Amino acid sequence: MRQVPSDPAAPNTSEDAGTPKSQPGDGARSPAPGGVAGTDANAVAKAAPAAAASGEAPVLAEGAQTHGNVVDPAVGVPAAAPLRGRADATEGASALGDPQAAEGPKGLAARIQAFREKHAMAEIALLLVAGFLFDVFTLSRIDDVSTLAQQGAYLGVLGWLLLLEQRYALGVATPSGWWAKVWRFSEEAVHFLFGSLLSCFTVFYFKSASGWTSLLFLAVIFTLLIVNELPRFRALGPMMRVALFSLCLTSYFAYLLPVLAGMVRPWLFVVAVLLSCGVTLSYHLWVATWTQSKVAGFKNVLLPGVGVQVLLLVLYFLKVTPPVPLSITEMGIYHDVRREGSDYLLSHQRPDWRFWHKGDQYFLAREGDKVWVFVSVFAPRRFQDQIVARWWYDDPKRGWVSRGNKVLEVRGGGRESGFRTNSYMTYRGVPGRYRVEITTLTGHVIGQLNLEVVADPDRGPREFKIVKG
Repeated sequence: MRQVPSDPAAPNTSEDAGTPKSQPGDGARSPAPGGVAGTDANAVAKAAPAAAASGEAPVLAEGAQTHGNVVDPAVGVPAAAPLRGRADATEGASALGDPQAAEGPKGLAARIQAFREKHAMAEIALLLVAGFLFDVFTLSRIDDVSTLAQQGAYLGVLGWLLLLEQRYALGVATPSGWWAKVWRFSEEAVHFLFGSLLSCFTVFYFKSASGWTSLLFLAVIFTLLIVNELPRFRALGPMMRVALFSLCLTSYFAYLLPVLAGMVRPWLFVVAVLLSCGVTLSYHLWVATWTQSKVAGFKNVLLPGVGVQVLLLVLYFLKVTPPVPLSITEMGIYHDVRREGSDYLLSHQRPDWRFWHKGDQYFLAREGDKVWVFVSVFAPRRFQDQIVARWWYDDPKRGWVSRGNKVLEVRGGGRESGFRTNSYMTYRGVPGRYRVEITTLTGHVIGQLNLEVVADPDRGPREFKIVKG
């Protein structure tokens, strides 16, 4: 309540502090008993019996003020309920000191909203966990029809919500009726869909990621999964949402098209980018039509959407993006690999205490030994393509130099553990650090292992452990 400096010439009470001082000639009178200031007591007395009979409050003359009820001339509405008696005067004073009492009892929706605002961070964490757990329990193979259809539907609903959000924000239309009640939860729906999609991409890209570059890309995706739930990110508006939506589109098309085509090729990724750009351009045209301005659509839609696509193209040709939908399910170094029936027999000398090694990553070699790599590559059904086993040697003077490549066939027969294949390098008496990479034909690394080859000082018979692969 406003505080007005005290005026020795004006009457002042604790209840009426801040009441505007009356001017000469406006009918003001000295405070009457009972605390009515600047009001005709006879008028109040005449109005009271009629009000009592009708159950209504007495109606005062224009500009009148009542005890505990200050009328602000600038607003023209009382700050509390009209005076109806001594009890009401006490209630009015309490209402002035208690804003909640003045507002009255809140409805269920208002209480829920207040609870959500109080626990905003907990709600954000809950939505993040809910979206991630939902995918953990429902996500299947990357080539599963229901999984692909679900993610496509999520993208469709998400794009529709973002378009409506722009439409309402620009004042082209407003939600009404039952839809207005549903639209109150659109913010939560948008972030649930973003969280669910990003968690899917995190799982799929994690399986295909190998090496620091791919892991860096994965870290960016996972960071976006968390940032998506932060209030500061939500406040950035449509520009960031369009950029994130554009990323989700390309991430989806990047493995949908290879699954449908049965191979991994650079032109398929380019097509995925073009499809995403087409969606972004359609979005831009809608916004430009509503605003009658190409500038707003360019800034909020076209620039962030196409900018993300250009960045993804650069990362792809720098071989940073993981080679979805292919992934390594098993990979190890062995002294020998041979097939018996439907099984592969893998020979190694790894001691039990080197439990973190995958086979003979510490390889005791003799002249002429073959250093084998055995891999299981997961590929979608009806997938038929080629991969490459690339061998590298860490030369003390020249760094990593090639020791040969071998092209391997890979077919996707629906086997959960992946298509099994192998390759080898012959030891020529040069110990040191080696590395073997399993890549696509374009050079995207699916999996890799480092190994140390050491000349075997023992010339006696060797014993090998054999495991099935």
